[in-house]
Formats: sequence, structure tokens, C-alpha cells
Amino acid sequence: MATTLSAQRCYLLLVRHASRDTRQLCAEREQRMEGWQADFGVALPDFKLKGLPRTLAIADRLAEELGDVTVTQIRHSPHRVASQTAAAFGMVFAKRERADCPGEADLLLDPDHGSAPALAKTLREVAAADKFKPGTAVVVVGHQPMLTAIARDLAPELPAGTLPLGGSEAACFELAGDGCATLLWMLTEKDDKLMAELKDKVKSKYDVAKFFLGAFVVNTGFLLSGQIWQVESLAAKGCVALGFILVLVGLALTAATLMSYDRLLMPTEFWTGAGGKPAGEGQVPRPRRWTVLRPPSQAQVLLFYEMVHVWNVFFLPALGCAFAALAAFLVALFYDNLLRDAAAGLPWFLTAGLAALLAGSALAIPLVAHYRPHRPELGFDD
Repeated sequence: MATTLSAQRCYLLLVRHASRDTRQLCAEREQRMEGWQADFGVALPDFKLKGLPRTLAIADRLAEELGDVTVTQIRHSPHRVASQTAAAFGMVFAKRERADCPGEADLLLDPDHGSAPALAKTLREVAAADKFKPGTAVVVVGHQPMLTAIARDLAPELPAGTLPLGGSEAACFELAGDGCATLLWMLTEKDDKLMAELKDKVKSKYDVAKFFLGAFVVNTGFLLSGQIWQVESLAAKGCVALGFILVLVGLALTAATLMSYDRLLMPTEFWTGAGGKPAGEGQVPRPRRWTVLRPPSQAQVLLFYEMVHVWNVFFLPALGCAFAALAAFLVALFYDNLLRDAAAGLPWFLTAGLAALLAGSALAIPLVAHYRPHRPELGFDD
């Protein structure tokens, strides 16, 4: 397969350190890589093994994906396992003639005393000053959640706002002249069990969307035969019309959710397409802004990003339309029965706007105020 990288651009490769040998009786920062051998005198073993074998295998795949791109810097955390991970990548790059540069410890990558914003700022300034030559890449070996923080800082449109990197796994970003980055693909080795778990999650979201669509259709039927259409004032009729439009939009978005999740539930053996925007002759493909290229990214990573995208772009707006439609109908009834006489001397749009604000606040503020401090907080296993 042809490389997805162009020698006319510069790149940033974020790599999470390899798994540690936790049997050592020493501080975490001094723990070495699992299976570490300083001379690397081993053949490339099974890719699914962890530690040094997985690191060498992923580094070899990364060297293949680089094509004509050359690695000019390898920065790593001061932790022992990170420096060993950087050394393993550097050894493979040198053998594959992709780089010949020693790893350099960067205190900004220290998970205890470093700073993700400071490192992102440094990379952005270097890119803006055109110090990264086209056809070159910088490798950064660090820890989670710092790597995700760096990615969020450099890539304003990071898919799903997260970077699901496991031990030794790598993410490739394209760096623009203004210092902003775009996630292109990830080299990972996710377990097959993760695909089954993701499929179950997509199925549960599919069931939620089906239930929501059914409730939407039933309530739309009640709406069409209800008393809401008997309001008399112009403002109330306008709110009813707006609410009905929102209902139709919500129905369309919910149907789009069902069709999208149904497509994602298809067995991966029958997935088709390149996972990105079509490339013209002589150009490399580009991922859509909410996902990554496959290949080289694994199906598990693509499924995760697409699942989150469908939920955020289709289902949540459908839910918002449902609440907004309910608010519009409440405004119509509230205005027509309570405010019409009291607001006879005021412009109708002013009183209708006030009623809409009150109704929307009554529906949205309690939900948001309760959810935000109680939503689940997920951490990283580092």
C-alpha cells in the first residue's frame, strides 16, 4: 500500500511509552520497559506481545508508513521507560534509513513536573517559524494524559477530543505553517475484544435511538390531533409552527442516527471505502475531520470515532430539537392563555421571546446544572 504521507509536508508523531516491567522494586520513573534488551538482538516477534516486542513491531510499521519522510528529532520523557521506548524507535528508524538521530530527554514531557501547553507552544512556534522542513517528522514519546493534552492544544478539531493510545502506540499529525495540527491516522494494536465491546455500545445507542424515534412518532401523532393548534394570537401560532418544524427536524436527525449506527454495525469484513476524502492524482488521502484514515488505523479506532461523531452530530441535536419543540409549544400555550392580555401594549415578539426564555430555562438549566458536576470522569491507565 502507498504511504499516506507527502514529502511536501511536516509531521508530528506522538508515541505513548511501552508497558513497564512492574516487578521491579523501584520508583515508577526508574522502571524499565517490559522485555527490555539493550542490544535489541532479537528478531521482530509476535506483534501482539507487549513491551519491547510490540514497540519494535509498531516502530517497523511506522517506518514503513513514513515513506520518504525523515525523522529529525526524537523527544522523550525523562522516565526510564520512555527513554527506552525512544531508543527502540530510533534503532528501527536507523535500520530502515528513516532517521539517524539520538533521543533527547525533554523536561516538558515529565508527567510530574512537565507542561503539555508549554510543549505544544514550543512545537507551534517552531512550525510557524518554518524550522520544520517539508518531508520531516518529529517524534514525541511521552505519557497519558499528557499526550492527549498536547494533541488537544495543537489540533483544535481533534476527533472526539481524545487520543486513545495504548503502550507503544503512535498517532500521526500533519503540522501546518500556523502550528495547528490535523490527526491523520493511528498505529495501534487494540484487542479483538475491544471491537466486540464497541459493537455492543453501538447497538445500545441504536436501541436508544429506536426508542426515541418511536416516542417521537407517537407524540407527533398526538400533536397533530391536539388542542395546540387552536391558539389564537399571532405570536402563539408562530411558536406552534416553529415547534412543528423542530419536531420534523428531530425526526429526520433521529432517522439519520439509526441509519448511521446500522451501517457501523455491519461486520468489518464488509466495510468498504478508504476512510477519508478521495485523493486526486498524485495526492495522498485526507481523513474527514471527525475520524482517521483506515488503513493504516485499526477498525476499532475508526469505529470509536465514528460512533462518537454520529452521537454528537445526529442524536444530540435530535434530542435538542425535541426539548426546543416542547419549549415552543409551552410558550404558545403560556403566551396565549396568560400573557396575551397583559402584554397587549408590547410588541408580540418581545413577550414571545420572554416566554421562550422562561420555558427554555425551565427545561434546560436544571438538566445542565445537575449533569455537569455528576457526569462520569474517566482516567488513564499509565
